[in-house]
Amino acid sequence: MLKKIVFNQCLNNACKSYTTISSSSSRSTTTTMMMIKTPSSSSSYNTLNRVSQGYCYNSSSILSSHTFNNTRVHRFCTSNNNNISNDNNIVQNEDVGTHIESLYKVKVNQESLDRLFKDSKMQFSESLLSLQSTPEYKIGKQLLNTGIVKYLSVHYPNMTEYFMDHFIRFISLPVVVSNYFLSNQFDQYLHSKIPQETSSIDRVKIYNTLFLNLIGTIAIQTNDETIIEKEIIGGLIKYLDGLSFDQVSKQYKLPVLQDLALNNLDSKEILVDAPHIPPWFYSICQLIIQHIDAFTTLQAVLNEHSLSKAHYQLVKEVNRGTAKSLFFHVIYLIKPDETTEIIGYGTGKSIEKSKTNTAKDAVARFLYLNSTK
Repeated sequence: MLKKIVFNQCLNNACKSYTTISSSSSRSTTTTMMMIKTPSSSSSYNTLNRVSQGYCYNSSSILSSHTFNNTRVHRFCTSNNNNISNDNNIVQNEDVGTHIESLYKVKVNQESLDRLFKDSKMQFSESLLSLQSTPEYKIGKQLLNTGIVKYLSVHYPNMTEYFMDHFIRFISLPVVVSNYFLSNQFDQYLHSKIPQETSSIDRVKIYNTLFLNLIGTIAIQTNDETIIEKEIIGGLIKYLDGLSFDQVSKQYKLPVLQDLALNNLDSKEILVDAPHIPPWFYSICQLIIQHIDAFTTLQAVLNEHSLSKAHYQLVKEVNRGTAKSLFFHVIYLIKPDETTEIIGYGTGKSIEKSKTNTAKDAVARFLYLNSTK
């Protein structure tokens, strides 16, 4: 017998759309649910077919340290061998200044660019250490981190300090900066060939060092830190936004998401509001709370925004007590006007797992809610 529950969704523009949950299984049980407004700003829906797994960052504060331990950095670097170029497309007589101007809307002195891209011998030795001792490098390193802090504060107003610390540490990782350097094809302007035997880890150091020098050069010549935040950090976030879940997993070892087909959902239809969150953002949230209590974390985030306690609601259960069991929960808030609002969805083979996945989903959705880019 076909059973349906329809959730009322309130959009920012007052438009309405609906979420449908249905099942053709004769053994499924549906719990009656009150009408609940959801916080999504889109009317498109996807099948809720993913659950999270992964590992957690070291939780030490970014305010005192901007680096991971050596093991973590090594894991990120070595996971990205296919993404760090093994050779350079050497381009003589190319105008890197024009390329930079087209990307960041700023002009950079050609002499500075020649010193950085042409004169430097890109071998992992004294020249790299020399580039890391320049004023441009030191300024660039500082501005990268402060620019990320400002960007996150402005564009993700729901971001709490605890989560912001972890986001800063990820975005500023040398391997992330290096891949952004490569995505903008800066490597083609190097007039010295990186030795073929150079390892991926050393290439990461080279590209990261070059880009931090470039940031410092732009800052010194323009005397305008807002360019770093708006154009460079904005471009870096745009690069991350363009990554798929598969790329995020393979390149940065963020949590892998698995299809709920493993939970025998292939004959069921469970349609919920799609997260509309970039995979990298969603995955980092899952990773941060992987080994801590997700619901407690959610309550702490809500408390920081003076919001009421969240509540679970079991919406559907399928094949309870069997190997094919499945539970579907939502988390909702009760507002001061006594209306309710869904803030997260989740499924699992047990009630406990379903609740945990729902709380993780709610954390990511809430932190991304009201984002502006």
